[in-house]
Amino acid sequence: MNSNASRKVAKAAASGRSSKVRKQIPLGYYSSIAAIVLAGVFVVGYSRYEKTQTVSSTGVLPAIGTKWKVAFGVDVCGTYEPNLPASPSSSAGGLYSGGNGLIEVAPISSAATGSNANLANFLKGEKGLKITSSSITLPNGKTVSFKDACGGRGAALSYASWPSLLATTPTIYRSASQIKFQNDELVAVAVLPKGKTPSKPPSEVALVSGSSSSTSTSVVTSTTAVSGSKASTPSTRPSSTSATSSTVAG
Repeated sequence: MNSNASRKVAKAAASGRSSKVRKQIPLGYYSSIAAIVLAGVFVVGYSRYEKTQTVSSTGVLPAIGTKWKVAFGVDVCGTYEPNLPASPSSSAGGLYSGGNGLIEVAPISSAATGSNANLANFLKGEKGLKITSSSITLPNGKTVSFKDACGGRGAALSYASWPSLLATTPTIYRSASQIKFQNDELVAVAVLPKGKTPSKPPSEVALVSGSSSSTSTSVVTSTTAVSGSKASTPSTRPSSTSATSSTVAG
C-alpha cells in the first residue's frame, strides 16, 4: 500500500472515531443537571424574597377597622348582673362596652388587635369593674366576696366562652387573658359554686338581633333557634346551677 493510500485510511479512521465520540456525548444528562441547577436557584431566590417581605398587619384579626360584637355578662351565683354601662369607644384601644350587654371589638390601635383583643384587656378598660383573687366589684358598687358568696357556700371565679351562637357547651378558663375574642362569641365572668357551669348571658338576644342575616348561614339558623326558645329571655333562662356539661381549659 503506498503512502497516499495509507494517509487516506488513517484520515478516514480518525474521522470515524471523532464522529463516534460526538455521538456518545450525554447531552440529556447535562441538560437535566442544568435544569436542576436553575430550579434550585429559583427556589432559593424565592425563599429569600418571602423572608424579606413584611407581613401585612391586616392578616392578623381583629385588625384596625374590624368591627366585631361579643355577648357578655357577669353571672353571680346563678343570676346575671345588669349590663355594664356604655364606655368610650377609645377604651382599651377599641374594646368597649356598648351598654346593651355587648362588647364592641373595634380596634383603633395595636393595643386591641390580634391576641391583644382578649377579655383581660377589655375588663381592665371598664371603669368601676374590678376583679381580684378574692372578690369582684361591679360598676354599680356591688362587691361580692367569693368566700361568702352563694348563700355562704363559697364560690370560685371562672371565665366561660361559647365560640358562636350555635355553641351549647362553654369552655371554662381560669384566666381572662386566655379568651381571645371572636366575632359572635358569648363570654361570661362566673362566680359560682365549684363544679357549676354558667348559662349563656342574656345579651345573647342582643347579639342575635344585631347580627346580619346576610353575613352567615349560621347566624340565620341560630336566630331561628333562639327566637323559638324561652331560654332566649333573661326571665326564663335556666339556672347556672343546673347540670350542664362544659370543657375546662387549663
